Order: sequence, then structure tokens, then C-alpha cells
Amino acid sequence: MIPFQKLNLSKLELDGIVTFDTKLGSCSAQEIIATLMLHQQNPLTMQRALNDLAAHSKWWDGFVSGPALPTTDQGADPGSLTCLRDLWTGWNADTLYILAPNAITARSLRSLAQEWNCTHIDVYPIRFEKLFKRSRIKGQHLLVAHWQRTVYMVEEMDFGTTCDPTSHQFDRLPQLSECSPQLLAAGLFLRHGSEKLHAPSILDDLQANSQLWYSFVAGPQLPNADAELENCLVGLCGLPDNYWIDCLYIWARNQVAAEQLQMISRR
Repeated sequence: MIPFQKLNLSKLELDGIVTFDTKLGSCSAQEIIATLMLHQQNPLTMQRALNDLAAHSKWWDGFVSGPALPTTDQGADPGSLTCLRDLWTGWNADTLYILAPNAITARSLRSLAQEWNCTHIDVYPIRFEKLFKRSRIKGQHLLVAHWQRTVYMVEEMDFGTTCDPTSHQFDRLPQLSECSPQLLAAGLFLRHGSEKLHAPSILDDLQANSQLWYSFVAGPQLPNADAELENCLVGLCGLPDNYWIDCLYIWARNQVAAEQLQMISRR
């Protein structure tokens, strides 16, 4: 197994994006996303990217780290949920999506991203008016920075000794510097922005039934085809305060546990 490198976040400063002594319960979705990025396997590269974004905050309206979205009509990438499997140890996401105000700032961001050791970088104009109806600025562009994904096999027995969701990890909301990736994912779920979804009740149910799952993460619905790709980026619309999501992915411990969670979810 390839170990995740760890940064001492309590000694790190990223002015303009995140303050790591902020309590999880009072920070923005953008701050949580930035902190998750620093739990990736290459945190020094992510730190460089965040430092550049902090120094040029007028060049972007929001950014989110996640799995690569499909570029063909073959549907969702089968590795899209690798980050869910590895959440107990880090944030194994391979793509950074940045919403830029216009084409000029998008090109400027692309020049910055050349120094982030990306596999490739793409820029797309936003033409989905229905999707980005919440956007504050017309003419936004999307920059997509992609790194080569590192996928490794993990023995199932690793999780029996390493992942212990029974530790009442949601009982308190510590500072960002003290949060595990799973706790950060829970905090991001709390910043969803939907009036129909009551995340605290769902987290209460998950904590009460922690023996049924390994990890969970909220996010957009995975697309069935490239034509639905734009729906996966709706989370960018609410940043920096909220992260718009419409799905909760839960990795159950076995099929029986998954069926029990399905019954609980009907509440």
C-alpha cells in the first residue's frame, strides 16, 4: 500500500482561503474542500496549488477536488469512488475543478497550473445556463487540472483494524487542523445548501449505526453519459459558503449492512 504523506496543518497558513484553527462547524464549504486537498497523497503539490490560488483570489469563484469525470459516452469512471474507499487514510481524488470569472482569468490560472505537476490541464467555457443559473458572473470558464491517479489494492482486513467509526467522531467538531478526512467529509455534508435535506439527522443515524459502514462522502450524482456531465459540477455554484450535492455515497461493510442502511435511509 502506498502511504499518504501528512502535513502539520496546525503550523500551515493559507491566507485568503482557509484558516486551520477554524472550528469545523463554523467554516465554509470552500475551507473544508481546501483542507481535504491537503490530505491527498501529494500534499506538497496541493499546498503549492492552494498557495497560488490564495495569491490570485480574483482569478476564481470557487474550486473543488474530486474524481475525474468522464469525457466519453461510456458513463461514470469506474474509479470515481476510489476516494470513498480510501477515506479512512486520506483524500484520494485526482482532479481539481476551478470556476474562473472569464476567459482571461482562466488562461491565467492555466499558466499557474503548469507548475502543479499535472498530467493535463483543460479549459472549457460554461454554456450550461440552467446549471449555472446561480452564477454571479456571466462568461465563466471551467479549468480542469488532472493528476495521474494512483490506485492500489487494499486488503479487506486493513479496515477492521484501521477504520473505527464507533469512536463517536461526530460528537464534537474540532478545528480543521485536527479533522480526519472522514470528519471533513461529514462537515462538507453539513454545508450542502439544500433546504430539503436535513444533514444533522442523517449524521445522527450514521453514528448510531456506525457498525454498518466503513466510510461515506456526499457529492454529485455520477453521470450515466457524457451528456449529463454538467450536472456533476453543480456543487461549484454555491461556493464558497455551500457545496451543492444530491447524493450520499456510503461504503457498507457487507451486503446485509447495505440492506439495513437502505432501510434506515427511507426515513
